[in-house]
Amino acid sequence: MAAAASAFQAGAGDLPFLNRGVGRSTAEYGRSATVYSQGDKADAVFAMMRGRILLTVVNPHGKEAVVGVVGPGEFFGEECIREAETRGSSAVALERSTLVRIEKQDLRYTLRNSAEFCENFLHHLVYRKNLAEEALADQLFNSSERRLARVLMVLARNPNLAPVGTVPRMSQTILAAMVGTTRSRINYFLGKFRRMGLIEGRSTLRVHVSRIESMLAE
Repeated sequence: MAAAASAFQAGAGDLPFLNRGVGRSTAEYGRSATVYSQGDKADAVFAMMRGRILLTVVNPHGKEAVVGVVGPGEFFGEECIREAETRGSSAVALERSTLVRIEKQDLRYTLRNSAEFCENFLHHLVYRKNLAEEALADQLFNSSERRLARVLMVLARNPNLAPVGTVPRMSQTILAAMVGTTRSRINYFLGKFRRMGLIEGRSTLRVHVSRIESMLAE
């Protein structure tokens, strides 16, 4: 199944309205740095300028699940637009990331008064909805091998739609949580994908997006 189109044609860094507003600040996060934790106060939304953010949830029994990866040109933490008091997930940087923090009141004000911001924010919400629907369909209908191929394709996507993309450095355990299988199966499929010429490298994966698209279209 093909991945959903990017939320924006341009990255967040190309959207000048992100830098306007009294309730906004820009911050750098190093690899593995926590942006917020599940249960924290939901008081702002974040726009990705550069890097990747991993979103996870933990159930009452302590089991952790990956619910998404956010890349350049996307927002996360959008639950703050509701009356939600706390975060439903945790956000951790997969690589060095630059974020614009938009406070809840500024977000609400800008959505009411900036058609440009409102349109792009709605595009983001539709994009995330499409990704969630595709992920659910994958879990219901596709094998773990094809689910991994799709995850790698989504992770390797970039605003310039280059044919070869790089996946942020992450453990096979995280990939297994994203795909819904075991780490040993992930290791097996990665080896198979290398032999097929779909990916290259080990600690840093280079993904031939067009080749994976062709595989998933079969």
